[in-house]
Amino acid sequence: MYPDRFKDKVALITGASSGIGFATAKRLAFDGASVILFARRKESLEKCVQEITENGGKACYFVGDVTNDDDVAGCIEHCLENYGAIHILVNNAGIELVRSFAMTSCEEWNKIVDVNLGGVIRFTQRVQKVMIKTGGVIINVSSMYGLVGVAGSSIYSMTKGGLISLTKSLALELASRNIRVNAIAAGMVETDLMDRVFRNLSSNQVERFRSMHPLGFGKPDDVSAGIAFLASDDARWITGTILVIDGGYTAF
Repeated sequence: MYPDRFKDKVALITGASSGIGFATAKRLAFDGASVILFARRKESLEKCVQEITENGGKACYFVGDVTNDDDVAGCIEHCLENYGAIHILVNNAGIELVRSFAMTSCEEWNKIVDVNLGGVIRFTQRVQKVMIKTGGVIINVSSMYGLVGVAGSSIYSMTKGGLISLTKSLALELASRNIRVNAIAAGMVETDLMDRVFRNLSSNQVERFRSMHPLGFGKPDDVSAGIAFLASDDARWITGTILVIDGGYTAF
């Protein structure tokens, strides 16, 4: 931990009520940032904020849905009213979809596209207007599935690949405004999302996934450490980069 790494910085993290999002909020707070946690589950957000503040961090929360324009606008307004700026945006909110392409309904693919890509677009469009005044860092949490083909997760993989493409294009578009944009391509991390996916798999299938990660499955803190690096001044000359944190999955 670096207690003064993000001194006087304000960080907004979406999907922050559990998993990678919560681990990132804790990491940035303990490294000195004031953090705003955005997610749908109020009770979970309250517990997360309590844990951060009891350990000396500065945190608050906003309940909302990344697919709701009013919620996004309200969160940005809340941030500015309480802290006056937003220096770091972590677009982490996302949902999974394990379904064959042929069996995926229009409603299903519309929903995952709206959350995994639409949510990022909504927050980034509003936050970049705030960051123009001070500069800032935007970090998108993608997946190794955005880099490789995965049968049974075509639509999910498409959204994560689209997020990588968006990251690279925005990095070029916003560089002149002193806004850096990078992404994380995460492997299998032990989160609620992974648990939901694995409930539908046999023990042999789970072990196969584990064997495809030479370093085993990751922890949320493994990813949050990479996010903290990209958000810091140590990465001030890094933009448009996809930092792969996958336990060696894509090395095959």
